[in-house]
Amino acid sequence: MTLDEQIALYAIGALDEQERAEFERQLAGSPELRARVAEERAAAAALMLSVEPVAPSPALKQKVMARTGAPIRPAEPPRSSGLSDWLRYLFGGLAVACASLALVLGVGLLNAQSQLTQQRAYNAQLQSQLQEVRVQLDLARDRTAQLERELAAAQDRLAQAEQRVQALQADADQARAELTAAQSEVERVRNALAAAENELAVLSQRDVRVASIPAFKDDFRQGAISLFYAPDATTALITAHNLPPLSPDRTYQVWLIKGDQRLPSEVFNTSPDGTGRLVVKSDEPFSAFDNIGITVEPAGGRPTPNPDGPIFLGPLG
Repeated sequence: MTLDEQIALYAIGALDEQERAEFERQLAGSPELRARVAEERAAAAALMLSVEPVAPSPALKQKVMARTGAPIRPAEPPRSSGLSDWLRYLFGGLAVACASLALVLGVGLLNAQSQLTQQRAYNAQLQSQLQEVRVQLDLARDRTAQLERELAAAQDRLAQAEQRVQALQADADQARAELTAAQSEVERVRNALAAAENELAVLSQRDVRVASIPAFKDDFRQGAISLFYAPDATTALITAHNLPPLSPDRTYQVWLIKGDQRLPSEVFNTSPDGTGRLVVKSDEPFSAFDNIGITVEPAGGRPTPNPDGPIFLGPLG
């Protein structure tokens, strides 16, 4: 019920006891509200006084008397209008006006009460919906909090897994480095084993001989070159001692000499301690050659000897 409706119903005394008591509490604290009630009461009184007196028709009077059971008196002859007639007409008009006003206000009150009932039902529905929303909101908050805890736990597990992966990666890198070193070592040992087996094969031949190849230049007098070979074999072993290592762009090269022919053979270098071992191969038995020579050549060797001549040169046999 709106405030305007409460003012109008209170002015004509149409509020029930509870509504009237509540409204009067508002009146006690609001001069403005009391002024509006006074205006509403004055308007209602002016409405009643503004109705022109109307004399009821004889037929209407008979119907009313018949319904109430009152005796019907015969109609009196008309009399001249006097003060009493004027007052009777006045109060009759006031009664009709009051009845009309009461009817209008009653209809308005019924409409207001109906609207109030609908509003209260709508408010109750809104309250129910609001309560359901609050329940769902609480559930959503609980679910959000639970998911946040699960996310934090998952992030912790992820961080731990990443740490383990990093540790495993470091271990894997270390293992790869060790594997590479081991593979290199295996390759070195295999090469050394193959060389040792070749040397063993040469030294195991029948009628193996040793030829000492003397230095041909004074700068290499401290060095010693030995050739182990069998005259009928096509492989031989050369060992070097006190032969200085060469720079990476230079190498020692072996030459097999037959008459005026100098056939290029293997190239080699010595280790830091000046030693070296090399198995050389030939297309002919070593008995076919007269001498063996060693020169210093560019890295990789070349097909003709260094014009500066050999640093070691000596006969076979």
